Amino acid sequence: MDARLSPQESPAAAIATSLAAASAPDVKIQRDTRAADLLFGSISGLVGKLVEYPFDTVKVRLQAEPLHINTRSAGASWSSLFNGRTLKTIRDMASQEGFGSFYRGLSAPLVGSMAENSVLFIAYNQVQNSIRSLSGMEPSAPLSMSQLALAGALSGACVSFVLTPVELIKCRLQVQGAPVQESAYQSQTSRFLLSKNPSVLIAGGFGARGHLSEPPLAGSSASGAAASSAGAVPAAPVVPTASGPQFRGTLHVLWHTLRHDGIRGLYRGHLGTMLREVAGGAAWFGTYEFAVKRFVATSPTAQSKEDLSPWLLMAAGALAGVSYNAALFPADVIKSRQQTSPLGTGGFMAVGRELYHAEGIRGLYRGFGITIARSAPTSGVIFMTYELLSRNLTVEMD
Repeated sequence: MDARLSPQESPAAAIATSLAAASAPDVKIQRDTRAADLLFGSISGLVGKLVEYPFDTVKVRLQAEPLHINTRSAGASWSSLFNGRTLKTIRDMASQEGFGSFYRGLSAPLVGSMAENSVLFIAYNQVQNSIRSLSGMEPSAPLSMSQLALAGALSGACVSFVLTPVELIKCRLQVQGAPVQESAYQSQTSRFLLSKNPSVLIAGGFGARGHLSEPPLAGSSASGAAASSAGAVPAAPVVPTASGPQFRGTLHVLWHTLRHDGIRGLYRGHLGTMLREVAGGAAWFGTYEFAVKRFVATSPTAQSKEDLSPWLLMAAGALAGVSYNAALFPADVIKSRQQTSPLGTGGFMAVGRELYHAEGIRGLYRGFGITIARSAPTSGVIFMTYELLSRNLTVEMD
């Protein structure tokens, strides 16, 4: 099949096709092999990460920002919690930190994305082969949608072990310069002290390193009691703002984490990552395969996936990206809060409960809007790049 694009095809499709054509056009790789999945998965992951990273930085900032204790009881609208906060975060980052802040910490995720997608596609195809073998099917026999979803889920479980350390480093670099969140211990302590003596948190609050600060002794020790008896309105717990970058780069985060927390520290938030990847992997590959089959069935000319245009491949990938992020988004929010906490937080359930008690169900969907906005084009580019490389640089196995 001639995979060249017409002038009406998208710029992203043109880039992917040109890349495939320029990458040693006389050298072919056997299709559906680990080498093909490794190479094409790495390239598609790199292209996809460059597209999505600014959106991802905004998402992590939203997920890691301090708790808004009053939003659950105040009946804040979904639009105020997502659209308004998202646009404000973008404006603040651009005006206060510059446009480079949107790509802060890119190096580790860029390498990690290449590793992630190569492992993902290798695992996905290998699990499919195992399912055929265990079911007594022919090596080229098509799988059902449930079997494809299972293969996606298991491949997601595999890639979570690669993703957790990469995302921990990425998240910690992305939130530098942003308000520092309270840990679970701090939040519980502040609420307890606020109920007992509001003046403590009004006058003191938490210090720059997360420790409780003593309230200033303006005149006498009775000043706090006077403020309380005078009917002072309790203020929300004070959450400090980071004074500047704590880490100099990817290697500094890695060294600091290993020195203070060991290997286990690199896997903080792994449960959330695995839950997201298992559910998301099933949705990602399952939705893509379903959409491709529907496009082939409804096309008057296409006989297989090989005949679909880059536009349709991008559309199928875009649908897959949306379904991936919608599958289990709260797990990603909790994971981000665990990985960006300046102090040790509780476990996955403890962090989730704290967020839910503070902001309700809306708190578990922080950054959902920007995530969905970035997931469609990113996944579309990833699948399209992978498929076009496969078309142009592979031959069928004998």
